[in-house]
Amino acid sequence: MTLAHTYHIPQGAGILTTLNSIKGMNLPNLITLLRIALVVPFLWLLLCSSPLGALMVFGCAAALDWVDGYLARKLEQQTTLGAMLDHTADKLLVCSAMLGMLYCYPSIMAFVATLVVVGRDLLMGGLREFWLRNNTPERSSVNLFGKWKTTVQMCAICLVLLAHWQDSSSMMLLTQAAYLLVIAVTLLSLLSYLRPRGNVA
Repeated sequence: MTLAHTYHIPQGAGILTTLNSIKGMNLPNLITLLRIALVVPFLWLLLCSSPLGALMVFGCAAALDWVDGYLARKLEQQTTLGAMLDHTADKLLVCSAMLGMLYCYPSIMAFVATLVVVGRDLLMGGLREFWLRNNTPERSSVNLFGKWKTTVQMCAICLVLLAHWQDSSSMMLLTQAAYLLVIAVTLLSLLSYLRPRGNVA
């Protein structure tokens, strides 16, 4: 049985029409999948000691985070699948970047920042499951603070990669400030989750 027969797609339909006929799959979601796929070349470039290449790929993935959200709203194609994929893409990009930078450019500050980011996401995953089981899913919904947290984390990661590409003492000070910023916004995000009726990404 063909895809067209399975989803009742008219013969001669274009690729976007075909994808939109599959439940939850549309152009914004395809862009989000591309963001997830970019994790692989990003890590490869990082591990090959190419911070500039890694910065370009990560910057592209971060920019696409805005693009897929804008298109989903503009085209009125916001779906449950899209929200799940977007959340997954954000976590994969940020956590893989933090772990990769810790491996390539180890330091105490990098270790603490990575521990805070990854630990927070693991804890939030458990809390979401707990809240869903206790009929309080609103506590795990996305709010503006959570969105800003992800934006700040991505900007800080770009600053760290830029600093290691420049490889100067003054730029290395920038990495410390960037890691401190990551730690601060991540902990604030955690606290906003734990507040009664608080919610965050």
